[in-house]
Amino acid sequence: MRERVVTMPWPPTVNHKHIVRGKRLILSPVYRRWMVKAEIHLLTEQRQPGESLEAFTGPVEAWIYLEPPARRPFTNKDPRKKGWDKDNRTKPILDALVRGGIVADDDIVWPQHVIPVPAQGQGQVRVELVGV
Repeated sequence: MRERVVTMPWPPTVNHKHIVRGKRLILSPVYRRWMVKAEIHLLTEQRQPGESLEAFTGPVEAWIYLEPPARRPFTNKDPRKKGWDKDNRTKPILDALVRGGIVADDDIVWPQHVIPVPAQGQGQVRVELVGV
């Protein structure tokens, strides 16, 4: 059984993934900047010397620990309100896992267990992957 643990920066909500330009729906600058940051983090900081660089290609179970930031980034809402929807955070995380070469496709990541943890600092996500 193959296992792997990775971390990445706190993602924007999927509500901020797209914007409309003219008649087209495009990825928002906020989402694109975060995706580049997450991809670089996964490609550089998460690789251990001698570690297999092969992505998970078969079924994989994910334990996603969401540690939100003390302040709400990516929004102009009142930072004292800490409400956030954990379901809106999983799609960007799965997209980053694919772009970072951790999993071959996000549809193989099932089941997904999403666990919120107390808010701290800048916020981060820890993902524990287990090949099924």
